[in-house]
Amino acid sequence: MTLAMQVLHEPYAHLYVGDYFADTLDLSAHEHCALRLLLLETWVHGPVGHVRLARVAGLAKEEWQVIKSAVLPLLRGVQPRILDSLNYIRTFDGQRLPSADWHIVRSIVMERDRYACTYCGSDKQLEADHILPLSRGGSNALVNLATACRPCNLSKGSKAVEDWAAPGPRSPRPAYSYVVPPVSPCSSRHCKSDRLPSCRRSSSQAACRSQAAATSM
Repeated sequence: MTLAMQVLHEPYAHLYVGDYFADTLDLSAHEHCALRLLLLETWVHGPVGHVRLARVAGLAKEEWQVIKSAVLPLLRGVQPRILDSLNYIRTFDGQRLPSADWHIVRSIVMERDRYACTYCGSDKQLEADHILPLSRGGSNALVNLATACRPCNLSKGSKAVEDWAAPGPRSPRPAYSYVVPPVSPCSSRHCKSDRLPSCRRSSSQAACRSQAAATSM
């Protein structure tokens, strides 16, 4: 795989326990997008049942059937490893995770929270915050983690959420109510990957087309 393709797939890799680049080399842009959503749901809510697969992947049932044979084996194969990783994370409750593990967990939390501060809505200087601080017995479980901008994170400090008033327009709230949003397909004819980072963050569709083209190389 070329360096350009590795950069393209980097946003997906933190959700996959294994060699994402090698295991997904033959996937299309559609399949990468579906797998990404299914992996995120597995981290946040546990294994996805058969009835929910198409909905979580953001596809109609007919569309899911087209890509099912490529995506589902990868999902089912990695699910036990994700569960093992979640259990491993909990062994560090009350203490900080090793930096490499924290980087992965933080990336998943930001993905879940759609790259916005849970407390004020900002999308700048994002970090991950322990809702109940480690110093107060908080855990590293995803339900105890929230995306926070640096000002909110510094302001909250070691306080529990209920003891702190957010400076922004939103009231403090937990960040774990993740719901898969309805699909608003990218209007590019090249892909339906509206949740690829460049499609989601940019009004231009050129990035979407370039990612789809790179995936098909």
